[in-house]
Amino acid sequence: MPELPEVETIARELRPLIEGRTIEDAWFDWPRQIKHPAPDEFVRRVRGRMILSVDRRAKWIVVSLTGRVGADSAGDEAVLAIQVKMTGYLEVVPADEPADKHVHFRFRLDNG
Repeated sequence: MPELPEVETIARELRPLIEGRTIEDAWFDWPRQIKHPAPDEFVRRVRGRMILSVDRRAKWIVVSLTGRVGADSAGDEAVLAIQVKMTGYLEVVPADEPADKHVHFRFRLDNG
């Protein structure tokens, strides 16, 4: 498992790149990585939400999301809690870049 400073570095590097962006879609090829809710429901719930903040809590990356854009979503805020485990990482890449075979989860953001 990465050390706490490494998780803090990941959060700090992601913050300026994704805060304020809207999640247009999510893709995954390993459903077991999504703990709650069911994987298809997870994708439905994050689609259309704006990323408010990226923080760290212990060794977790915590991404706060708004309610769904364009919907009456008062009180519909959500949080993504991400644990990178032993060899995981998070990166921001252009949408047209081919996926690395080791990438098992992607969010498509509104800015490509």
